[in-house]
Amino acid sequence: MYTIEYYSEDVQDEILTLPDGLLARYFNLTDHMVIYGANLGEPQHYQ
Repeated sequence: MYTIEYYSEDVQDEILTLPDGLLARYFNLTDHMVIYGANLGEPQHYQ
């Protein structure tokens, strides 16, 4: 398991003000980063 640390509390607060869609994507990516680390691989391309 990995830990995500923010530069400052202000940065973390600013992230939480993102629009809902972006915030959901952010949480999804950071959940994966906590488990697998920063190497998330290539983005998925759906057609």
